[in-house]
Amino acid sequence: MQLLPLPVAASTVLLAWAATASAAGYGATGGSVHFDYRVTFIGVSGNSTDLSAAVNLTLPDVSQATGTVSVKTASLKTGNGLQEDHMRGALGADRFPVIVYTLSGVNTGAVLTDGQTLAATGMGTLTLS
Repeated sequence: MQLLPLPVAASTVLLAWAATASAAGYGATGGSVHFDYRVTFIGVSGNSTDLSAAVNLTLPDVSQATGTVSVKTASLKTGNGLQEDHMRGALGADRFPVIVYTLSGVNTGAVLTDGQTLAATGMGTLTLS
């Protein structure tokens, strides 16, 4: 397992569940993850649809949400085979086949109300394992 040395903030998380005060676990397979990074002066973007997720929420206050999103390192696609080979080599895909984002909370001052869509930033740790 390798922890990345930089703090990581997730992209915007959209939550739209009924706002009843209860604890619940939510799981997902499918969906997609998007990434952007820069190599020297070249921006690289890509995605993967080979992921799974599990999130624990206590509604209506989602600030204490926890969970994980896992994606297979080999499934990351940029649309350029050479870029993908270099990226997988830099990430050590042969030694670290899974990338796991562990959500430790959600940065929001709001609570989720019935029928509301809430945009928030997830806080957590990115691990190569």
